[in-house]
Amino acid sequence: MPNNITKLSYYACGYCVNNLKAVFKHTPKELRKFAAGVFLLHHRLHGYILFDTGYSLDIYNAGVIGKLYHLLNPTFVTQEDIIDYQLKQEGIQPSAINYIILSHLHPDHVGGLAKFKQAKVIISEKAYINYKNPKIRDLIIPKLIPSWFEDQLIILKDDDLRSCSTSYFSAYDLFSDRSVLITNLDGHAYGQICALINEQMFLGADTCWGLDLLDKAKDMKLFARLVQNDYAAYMKSTQVLEHMRKDGIRLWFSHDKYNQKELFTDE
Repeated sequence: MPNNITKLSYYACGYCVNNLKAVFKHTPKELRKFAAGVFLLHHRLHGYILFDTGYSLDIYNAGVIGKLYHLLNPTFVTQEDIIDYQLKQEGIQPSAINYIILSHLHPDHVGGLAKFKQAKVIISEKAYINYKNPKIRDLIIPKLIPSWFEDQLIILKDDDLRSCSTSYFSAYDLFSDRSVLITNLDGHAYGQICALINEQMFLGADTCWGLDLLDKAKDMKLFARLVQNDYAAYMKSTQVLEHMRKDGIRLWFSHDKYNQKELFTDE
């Protein structure tokens, strides 16, 4: 079966700043910019797919929860950072995006969603449950979710996410060609989904905040652990990542900063 994802590109759509010393033990002070990464996939038959949508300027007008988010997570985004603006610079109109996979519903993953009204939006049933009854620690800001959101949803139930298997986890085969295998890796957010691409590359969302930080998960400080939805599940997800890394699967995370825009091409 051919590798039907022919191209994978990366876009930094704003960023937040955090001190690594405040997050991990045995780590020197380092103010790091964590990019709000968006991945653009191109499928031979199904066209363009976005994995997450980054920040938008709406984060600055998101009410009390938005202010609290910005206080704990200083956020920086300009008009030129927003994903639809960046795509238009490359001649890709929002109407060309056919699917959006939302790993979870935090502000740095849903900010640009409103620009893609025609796209089918894929989330897990767990994430949808959180969306309908959010708690403050879920970091779901209703003002960032467009009014048409539920009309465009494809909701993946647990049984869907167990409908096929890989060497690492059960998954959902989005296009029935094993080009985009969607799995649920809990820990950071309830119902977080990730994607194995062409069985060679893994879009890991927030299962880790950067490849160089993968080994530091066990050293996460108490406050950072409490920010996670389930720290024990986070550590289990880390073990899955370690297994894939050992096998040579390329791991791409939402908050790493990549120097090149094109991460993979088979065109």
